Amino acid sequence: MSESDRVETVPDEVVRRIERLAQPETGRFLLGVLLGGASAACAVGLMWTSAYLISASALRPPILFLMMVVVSVRFFALGRAVFRYLERLASHDAAFRMLGVIRTTIFSALAPKAPAGLGRLRRGDLLSRFMADVDQLQDLPLRVRHPALAAGTVAAASVLGIGMISWRTALVLMGFLVLGGLCGTLVPWTVHRRGSGALAIQRAAVNDDLLDLAARSEVLAAFSATAPVLRGLREDDHLLQRTADRLQYSASLTGALAVVLAGLAALACAWTGSLDLGRGFFDGPMLAVLVLVPLSVFDVIGEAAQAPQNRMLVRESARRIAELTGPVPAGGGRIPEPQSSAPHESPSPPPAQFRGMRLQGAAVGWPGEEPVLRGLDLDIRPGERLLLTGRSGLGKSTLALTLAGLLPVREGEYLLNGVPAGSLSGQRLRRSIGLCEQTPHLFDGTVRDNLLLAAPGTSDSALRERLRNVGLWSDLEPRGGLDLDVGENGELLSGGQVQRLSLARALLAGFPVIILDEPTANVDPERAQALVEDLLRIADDGRRTVILISHDVVRDRVDAAIDLDAYATASL
Repeated sequence: MSESDRVETVPDEVVRRIERLAQPETGRFLLGVLLGGASAACAVGLMWTSAYLISASALRPPILFLMMVVVSVRFFALGRAVFRYLERLASHDAAFRMLGVIRTTIFSALAPKAPAGLGRLRRGDLLSRFMADVDQLQDLPLRVRHPALAAGTVAAASVLGIGMISWRTALVLMGFLVLGGLCGTLVPWTVHRRGSGALAIQRAAVNDDLLDLAARSEVLAAFSATAPVLRGLREDDHLLQRTADRLQYSASLTGALAVVLAGLAALACAWTGSLDLGRGFFDGPMLAVLVLVPLSVFDVIGEAAQAPQNRMLVRESARRIAELTGPVPAGGGRIPEPQSSAPHESPSPPPAQFRGMRLQGAAVGWPGEEPVLRGLDLDIRPGERLLLTGRSGLGKSTLALTLAGLLPVREGEYLLNGVPAGSLSGQRLRRSIGLCEQTPHLFDGTVRDNLLLAAPGTSDSALRERLRNVGLWSDLEPRGGLDLDVGENGELLSGGQVQRLSLARALLAGFPVIILDEPTANVDPERAQALVEDLLRIADDGRRTVILISHDVVRDRVDAAIDLDAYATASL
């Protein structure tokens, strides 16, 4: 798919909505613009007064005639530095505050899309969009709007000020400023417009290569396969550097044109100024002002010369983010999040009373692919223990994700408590059904941190009691108990301990329905049967509904068993 085709898939309104998130609070933004304009005005004023002071001093007037100019030079010199410092503080404070809001807003939009809405992206691309592209958005106020407003204001004031001395010179300066603005826009547009999209894509490819290399370094080293991965990383990095150099060429060309135009403007202003000086419109020292002030004005405009190409980079980053947070395309994505009928619903609603779950003629599968199971008819009652079996690769985990509301039903109907699951809010659905995945995710933190995700504010004594219930406390207590670091993805725990900790977290959340997806996938075969029976015993308190997906036969511990092989759409 070409870059132009990809751009067309994102509505402009969605991109503009992302860009609006990048606008800081009005008061803080205007304060930064005001201080930036004051700093730029001091730079022009310093050139104005110093040029007049040097020229007038050559005529050796009484020193008292120059005292006001001397004081003005000192004021503008100090004011330029002070206002510049204050502008950096104000503008970056506003941008960083905005950046925090953007990150939380975008993450809140991404979280409900997992896993189906994000499955089409590689990890490096997703990381690049959430980190680099979100960071790029802060350039909209800092390096696009702010310098453009400040430079435009100072340029207009300078033209008016020179117009009070020589209107011909003011017209010449205005013409060169307009020409500089056109060059600063057209050059990036012709050189930069394709590179902005390629830069983000190639940066994502490098990030993906680095993640693969870091995550699989042990396996790559064991099979002596590190060299090909490093070679691919170098190739992707070379492409990225070439694109970055091409974009830097655009910036350098724009800067060079600004310098040339500044020199030409000074020469033109010297010519028109000399004509007006000959007509006696002003004194001789003012001619130096008319010659040197355009150089200072173009110096201020040069700070805004990068605004057009920064605008393109921001636009591309907003488009890439909008691909994640925008509307889910037809035929794919997660279960739609309907608008809640209760405007004051709690951010984390309590689990609803479970009255039953039913699949009627349902087909399940990942969006964009053929369903893996079709014609499912399940009727699960409160307190029931159901076993789902089937050969590997059949689609059992896909069914578990569908029941948990993380994937939409492809065909047929899915009813929860007699209500179509698609009409329930995502929060309500996910608070009713808990999923203990085949490979549960544990965050790189302590046992306490991972448990408190399910029930914030739970006391340590209650956490210890829950760990005792799942038969895990005796293993953890000698190693630090709740303060034990589990490592990334629970790598410091055994497979059975990870499953028990995941179950303890699900029990703390109080789910009325718990799905155990292949809990023995990472457990030794001799301990698998005992673990399944233990997990069923713990999860089954007479009120909770338990759906077990497992190869291990525990039919004497369940109320019903269904073989999913009969519903498979393809032979394995």
